[in-house]
Amino acid sequence: MPLYVEREMFRGDTLTFELALTNPKTGAPLDITGAKIWFTAKNNYVDPDNQAVIALDTVSGGVAITDAVRGLARVDVPPLATRSFPDGPVKTVYDVQIKDAAGIVTTVESGTLKVWPDVSRAI
Repeated sequence: MPLYVEREMFRGDTLTFELALTNPKTGAPLDITGAKIWFTAKNNYVDPDNQAVIALDTVSGGVAITDAVRGLARVDVPPLATRSFPDGPVKTVYDVQIKDAAGIVTTVESGTLKVWPDVSRAI
């Protein structure tokens, strides 16, 4: 079962969070050598992927594998990802998925990301 998390950030800020991936059967660190990881945030679960409000991955950027053998990765939502959000709170749904070297896709985290409006607009 994926971990459900409620995250918050201010529009135009950087949101960084770490992932420590483990084997669900043994609890041992999951070797993610050769894996692709992506973070997708949408306004609604049913929105197509091409309408995601934030889409980051290990290929295009925003997601980095920091220690593949120990199953460690980091998601960095950059300031520009939320800069165009409206002047009010925006609640999105998101997940983090991994496709391992064998091609198996697993959702490792899911939840909500609430983006609060900021006062200072300089970035």
